[in-house]
Amino acid sequence: MRVLFHFYKQLVVTNVFLAFVFSTFAWSAPPIMLKIFAISLPTFAFVLTLFFFSQRSGHQYYLYRNLGYSKRHLFGFAWGINLFLAVAILYGASYYLSA
Repeated sequence: MRVLFHFYKQLVVTNVFLAFVFSTFAWSAPPIMLKIFAISLPTFAFVLTLFFFSQRSGHQYYLYRNLGYSKRHLFGFAWGINLFLAVAILYGASYYLSA
């Protein structure tokens, strides 16, 4: 499990940065920006992050494969965490906006 979190830590900075860039395109209102940030976290930004990671550090997949983790397992775990964060952000935003 530590290996999976190590893989996720390598992706999280780029993923959050790209999600923030996507959310700035909706400069109109902060609630809309927050929703776009949450939606792009497990979708567009995640796909681009995986592409950039493959281009920059694709040789590290050998390490994870030797430890018994396939790309599908790594991507699924990272996507699951991003999906959990996105749902938490959307739920928190809806709670904050309704109060």
